[in-house]
Amino acid sequence: MGCDGGTIPKRHELVKGPRKVEKVDKNAELVAQWYYCTLSQEKLNRPIVACELGRLYNKDAIIEFLLDKSSEKAIVEAASHIRSIKRAHSLTICT
Repeated sequence: MGCDGGTIPKRHELVKGPRKVEKVDKNAELVAQWYYCTLSQEKLNRPIVACELGRLYNKDAIIEFLLDKSSEKAIVEAASHIRSIKRAHSLTICT
């Protein structure tokens, strides 16, 4: 098992270095911003609204968020700046 006098451990075997930071794929992050609702993490469906920060939301998710304030904390931070439906502007999508 080592360290019984017969082997000499190397430094990398004894000392653990700093953990490598996971790199987020930028393309995957852009896809998530443009194709998924920031609030519900579901695929964007019409009608789509945007806030003044440029985040995209499903209108149904915004209405549910405004009606039910007992949401999870992480979700509340994603839309905490939206106080009324007037703060979310409807988008017209041309295909």
